[in-house]
Order: sequence, then C-alpha cells, then structure tokens
Amino acid sequence: MSGSYMLLLNSRQFPFDEDGACQAFGRFFSQRQADLAPLAGQTVVLYIPGDDAALAVYSQSLVQRAASRQVTLTVRPLEPVFLRSRLRARRYEAILVPAASLPDGLDDQARVYEYKSYVLR
Repeated sequence: MSGSYMLLLNSRQFPFDEDGACQAFGRFFSQRQADLAPLAGQTVVLYIPGDDAALAVYSQSLVQRAASRQVTLTVRPLEPVFLRSRLRARRYEAILVPAASLPDGLDDQARVYEYKSYVLR
C-alpha cells in the first residue's frame, strides 16, 4: 500500500453526485484541520472515481490544502462502487482510514465498508 492513510467517500447516495463529493472533501479539510496535525509528514491517498473529471480537478485544491498542513495527499482513481458504502451516512462524508486496515487492492468492497470504526475523529 502506498500511503499511511486513505481518504474515502462514504455515502448511500446514488447515483454519484460530484458536487456532493466535492463538498464532503471540502468539509473534511475545513472542519477537521486540527485532526490533520498528527498526520504531518504522512502520505494520505485520496481515492476518487476514476472517470470524474470535475472531481479530479477539484482534488488538486485539496492537495494544496493538505500541503499547507504538511500532509502529502496523493490522488488515485477508484471505481465509484468502492466509494459508496452501505453504512448510515445520508450524505457524502469523507472518512480517513489507516491503509493497513484495508485489503490489498481494495478488491473486497464488503471489508472496506466495515472500516467505519477506524475513522479518525
């Protein structure tokens, strides 16, 4: 796994809404800036839907915001199905999970959904 942590999108919302996703990542960096302090010097992998151009462009501003907190944010594509969990989130919510807690390759989406308990608060 590249990166110490992964930033995933959790929601039951369907179909995928790029505006909602952008807002969720924006909220994460606005509301949890104090939570980013322990991540200084770490690499966080941000997974976004691979075919979403608007979110890919928006993610570059997130990379800059993370860098201002000494956090390296690396953007990687991921199929949207992995980003929509069956958990209780009614709107999009960005969740941060330890990379070591996720299966290699994220090929077992059921396990990905179970890691809500590992979210850093």
